[in-house]
Formats: sequence, structure tokens, C-alpha cells
Amino acid sequence: MNCRKIGFAVLGMLAIGLMLGAGAVSAQERAVLTLAWSNKLQQEPATEVKTFTGTIVKNQDNQFVLQVSEQEAYALDNQQEAARFEGKKVKITGVLDAQTGKIQMRTIEPAQ
Repeated sequence: MNCRKIGFAVLGMLAIGLMLGAGAVSAQERAVLTLAWSNKLQQEPATEVKTFTGTIVKNQDNQFVLQVSEQEAYALDNQQEAARFEGKKVKITGVLDAQTGKIQMRTIEPAQ
């Protein structure tokens, strides 16, 4: 989680805490709020920077992707940068958005 998301999480927990402490909500509403907030935190996309290695190829939609294996490929957020490495094996560092399967690229370089 990045600092901004942590800040929002803390702010949300404080707001829930204030409502609970002030008796502004019933026990049932309290349970619903707690569950909703817990689910929200679990749905946050991963922000862990990882390294991916594969070959830059164009898919059937004419978009550049990182082909990791015959069955595994990831969309790339920076098509212009990926185009420079078309057909080459590369190492990409970035954050994988699990919901979209797209890598938010931080760096791209030829693989050794």
C-alpha cells in the first residue's frame, strides 16, 4: 500500500471509530460499516514493484505485450516505450494490476 492509500485507510478507520464511539450507529450498522471497510481494503490493487522477463510482441489487437510464456502475456501501459523493444527479450520492473492484467511499467531494459 502506498502512503496515500495508507492515509485514506487511517482516515476511514478514524471516521468509523468516531461514529462508533459517539453512538451514532446501531450495532448492526457498525457491523456493516466494518465489513464494508474491510472489503474495500482487500480490493485495493497491489502496489508491489516486481520484475518481469519476457519478449515484447504485438498481440491480435496490435498492442505490445510482454510474452512471458506460450500461455502467459501481460498488457503494458507504455506502448511507445515497449515499441522500442519489439521482438527483443526484456526485463521490466513495474506494478501488475491484477484486475486488468496490465503492467504499469517503471523501467524496461534488454534482458541479459
